[in-house]
Amino acid sequence: MSRYSHILWDWNGTLIDDAWLGVAVMNEMLEKKSLPTITVEYYRAVFGFPVRDYYRQLGFAIDEDPVWEEVANDFIGGYHRRMHEVRLFADVEATLGAFRERGLTQIILSAMEQRTLTRHVAALGIADYFSHVQGIDNHYADGKGHMAQAMGERLGVAPDKILFVGDTLHDIEAARRIGCDCCLCSRGHQSKERLLAAGVPVVDSFQELNSML
Repeated sequence: MSRYSHILWDWNGTLIDDAWLGVAVMNEMLEKKSLPTITVEYYRAVFGFPVRDYYRQLGFAIDEDPVWEEVANDFIGGYHRRMHEVRLFADVEATLGAFRERGLTQIILSAMEQRTLTRHVAALGIADYFSHVQGIDNHYADGKGHMAQAMGERLGVAPDKILFVGDTLHDIEAARRIGCDCCLCSRGHQSKERLLAAGVPVVDSFQELNSML
């Protein structure tokens, strides 16, 4: 029997393999501004929340209105145009199925805009695994700490019965808002070295995650 009753899943970089797309879209934007392009390795070394800091580090003058809104909209437009190319990580469906068989309640908690998130989850054929699919109400990806706290209160279970599974340091922050455990997977939007330094469990695949529960 699992020590957890609820699994909160991050979406981007945790269940879906999309870091490559984030880099591809960003490089198109950087080229238009005659700014240096980036590699996936560099991206995973510098990306974080709030994403404004990440854009600023790449050279975008986002502190000048209305540059931030334009840049954010350019990125989400480019991402949406190719979102159909994004796939689940290979072990996701088997893991979701195994967790459902064990009686775990599964929830997606994402910094992706709600309607986009709902459509993407449905398009990939896994909506039935989740009791809730929770995104945000804008495209700015500022974070999900407040949303995590609200979800924890909504679930009405002890925090030690909840596990937050993500791929970035921000997921640790979100888990702390609930008071629950966090486990990070190293194949997403931040490098394994950064994740290991945070002092929480880090896995390379969901097979390892399954053995932890």
